Amino acid sequence: MRKEAIGLWPIPAVLGGLSAGVAIYDLIKGSKVPTLTVKDLRGVKASQVDPRVYVKELLERKPLRKPPVVVSSLDHLPLLMKGENLTPEELGEVQSILKRGTNACALRGEKHDYLILPNPSSRELVEHEVGHLREREKGPVAPPSLLEQLAAGVWKPTYSKYVMDPEEKAWSHVEHPSDLRERALATYEKPFHRNRAGLMGTLAAAFLLSALGTAAV
Repeated sequence: MRKEAIGLWPIPAVLGGLSAGVAIYDLIKGSKVPTLTVKDLRGVKASQVDPRVYVKELLERKPLRKPPVVVSSLDHLPLLMKGENLTPEELGEVQSILKRGTNACALRGEKHDYLILPNPSSRELVEHEVGHLREREKGPVAPPSLLEQLAAGVWKPTYSKYVMDPEEKAWSHVEHPSDLRERALATYEKPFHRNRAGLMGTLAAAFLLSALGTAAV
């Protein structure tokens, strides 16, 4: 029994080393991803727009079947709250966007669709969020299966299919291309690498502890 145990310990040691290598790679890769700033989302003065006014202009040129309600300040928050059941997480994100201008989003409500945008916003950002609504009007997208959800945490192609691809499609509707697109898409790399680094680090520790325990038998 002791000889068999000694013969098996290199297997978890190798797996632990491989997992640790992936974790280190993800930590380095994730640390290099730029973070979008409020300045990025608001844009330079020449490209800044009032989102409520600009969305109206965009829809006059190319209407949506279901025009959204644009929420661009805390004063407009009652428009969103009325008749909609926001989760505490969704409400917190909306309040953060309106207070700090650190993000933007398109929400689908029971009665209306909503665009949550800081004021002012860059016109590219507004066009991108409207792009999400245009993509949704093409039809529902099948949600990922449980297996795909698990795979998305470690397998980049699956993550890209359900996270990156929808963003790419929304950016394809932008009429005024800029480097905001590349910077915004890059930010979606950070959570993938951060989450996988955590998972691989945990696996590495488990494998290496197993190897030490096996070798000590």
